[in-house]
Amino acid sequence: MKAKLMGVLTIVVAIAILMAACAPAPTSAPATSAPAQQAPTSTPSAAKPKTYKIGLVNAMTGDMAVWGQSDLKGATIAIEEINAAGGVNGVPLELVVEDNRSTAADTVTAVKKLAEVDKVPVVFGLGGSTLCFAVCPESAKYKMTMLSTSATNPGLGPKCPDYFFRLMSSDAFQGPEWVNVLEYLHKKGVTDQLEAPVMYINNDYGIGVKDAFVGEMNKRGYKVTVEQPFEWNATDFRTEIMKVAATKPKVTFLVGYPKEIGLILKQAKELGFETQWVIDVCAVTKEIPELAGEGAEGAIALYPGKRAGAQWTEYEAKFRKRWGEPPTIWSEFAYDAVKLIAMAIEKGGYDGTAIRDSLREVAENYVGPSGPKKFMPGDNVVYAWYEWDVCKNGQWVMYETE
Repeated sequence: MKAKLMGVLTIVVAIAILMAACAPAPTSAPATSAPAQQAPTSTPSAAKPKTYKIGLVNAMTGDMAVWGQSDLKGATIAIEEINAAGGVNGVPLELVVEDNRSTAADTVTAVKKLAEVDKVPVVFGLGGSTLCFAVCPESAKYKMTMLSTSATNPGLGPKCPDYFFRLMSSDAFQGPEWVNVLEYLHKKGVTDQLEAPVMYINNDYGIGVKDAFVGEMNKRGYKVTVEQPFEWNATDFRTEIMKVAATKPKVTFLVGYPKEIGLILKQAKELGFETQWVIDVCAVTKEIPELAGEGAEGAIALYPGKRAGAQWTEYEAKFRKRWGEPPTIWSEFAYDAVKLIAMAIEKGGYDGTAIRDSLREVAENYVGPSGPKKFMPGDNVVYAWYEWDVCKNGQWVMYETE
């Protein structure tokens, strides 16, 4: 569902979203992730606000709306659970949503508005790596805790202030996992050589994944035959595809965003370029097979999490019931972001610095639908693992290895 949210959208989830949902809210939050009800350590009960506002900034409209809409859907479920269980120390959560339209300028403007007008101490979402590089300095300026649900460039940890966290793992992990896929395909006879080209979106995200992949290939003594960039928001990729196709690769690696990935797979099929596509974590969305058609069939993509255990099973069932569709990777990370924020507010108080100071501690033993969220020392990334998916009959399903 591609709902469009224009302008500034303020949602009091306890009332407005819940009534609009046409589905009853859960009667209680999961025991593994809902914050325990206890006295706050820094916010006196007499000073409690009517709601605890938390901000969501992401693309709610345009080509990247799948990110923002996924964040909104996952966050909505988490907030409904928390509020149905009594809120945080008796105070309901309120979600304030801003559309950044996938631009750095709008991301900075949205954060400024949340800080100065709405007095929001914590924000999540934020979009891809390029947008996070643009906005993360604002976190220190406003003493606002920020949690990215999708940025992965390895440079974010060292370059961003300590108010900035990310929940999805760094490209430093994704690149080596791609090489693991290549080794497996070589073992299975899909390719007779440990070499492959890589096509990548020419921005901070694509370059980060590409560099991690190339570095790991070199480390293991393998060869990257072509490093082919393409531009974000382009629509014709035939020139780039033909440059890669000229090397006749059995396996081709591709990193980009859903629209560009879908068009590349579609145009490659039209050009008769046959290869085993291996794609990054942005691929596992319904939009790609819808756009690529037969071009997506058989493509392998990484999935940044482990879909197992009670947390995942309960979350998937709730998401399907609530929204009538399967969850996406971004919805899971948004759900976990809201749960961690609630736990940090409960422990430290409703203040950007207090939330920052409490976040690492509450994440230490947290396990949600997107997996554990223990932060690594010295860099705001989490321990990571990946599953593999394959596109069959227009649907992403788990890739069965032997």
